[in-house]
Amino acid sequence: MKSRTFPNHQGLNLAHWWYSLAAPREVPPHASFKQREAVRRGRTASWILLIVILLVLLPIPGVLGKPTVLTTLLVVLAIDLVAVYLNRLGKIAATGILTIITIEAGLLGTLLTLPGGAGPSDLPLFDLMTQAEIVAVAMLAPGWVFAIMGLNIVIILGVLRSGAVSPELSHLLAITGSTIIVQAINLQIIIGIFAFILVRSANLAILRLDRAEEIVALEKAEIERQEREIEQKRQLDQGIEQILQVLLATSNGNFEVQAPVSQENVLWRIAYALNNLLARLRSLKREEVELERARKEIYALRMALQKRDESVDRLEQTEKAARCFIESIQSGKITAVPIGRSGTVIDNIATALRTAQLNARVRQ
Repeated sequence: MKSRTFPNHQGLNLAHWWYSLAAPREVPPHASFKQREAVRRGRTASWILLIVILLVLLPIPGVLGKPTVLTTLLVVLAIDLVAVYLNRLGKIAATGILTIITIEAGLLGTLLTLPGGAGPSDLPLFDLMTQAEIVAVAMLAPGWVFAIMGLNIVIILGVLRSGAVSPELSHLLAITGSTIIVQAINLQIIIGIFAFILVRSANLAILRLDRAEEIVALEKAEIERQEREIEQKRQLDQGIEQILQVLLATSNGNFEVQAPVSQENVLWRIAYALNNLLARLRSLKREEVELERARKEIYALRMALQKRDESVDRLEQTEKAARCFIESIQSGKITAVPIGRSGTVIDNIATALRTAQLNARVRQ
């Protein structure tokens, strides 16, 4: 059975731990190029500071019996720790200047305090001055490397032409002085030029990459904007079609329809207003129907009242005719009933009685 292997995150955790102590705080991905570049330079500076601190700590066990050298190393270590704190705060330029000062001062102090002066075996100390050039090109602007390079050349020439060298080195300089000086200076120049070219090229590449990322981000934003416009146009067309369908149905007398436009649609306010208008039209339609029904009921009531009045008049006429007929009967003058008709049932009765009288007279 094959054993599964898991990635080792120990180195990554150590890097994060060191960044949390010595590097500037991380910035969000949408931060500006200047902010992201400051974090990148701060992380690079944190590793340089770690190396410088280690180079200061390594000689301490060997100089415990030399109070002067030990004190110098401890002072340099304290200054490096201050540089770490400044780098954590994001003050990269101040960190670089302070680190360069400690490197230059430490090497120069070592060269000037060597017992009997600097000897041939101490010439590699001049080469260590290139550390300051690397710090300058990494923490400061790339052009600062030439200033530090010039300073290192001045220090080399000053130390080699001063009385701080041993007799052996003085004799060697008298024989092959130009070769030693040229080699030391050439190393400073080569390191300075190469460091400038590399860092300058890296900065330009990072800048081009950042611009490319910005272009990609702009293109993505433009595509998203076009997609939003297309979606808005689709919603607009859909909303217009729905509103037209509602208006067409309304024009045909259907007031029960509604515009089904959601709030995601750009026309939802118009649809909302249209639906309110349709609701009012439906209310008016219902009121119109109720009014028409009320009119019909009022008309029917009026006709009923008119019939009632006619019935009352007919009843009164009947009562009047009846009284006249009764009076005629009581007086025995049935023939005295007026010839004119009253328009009531009494007319039929009177006609029947007169006919009966006539028949009776004929039989007599």
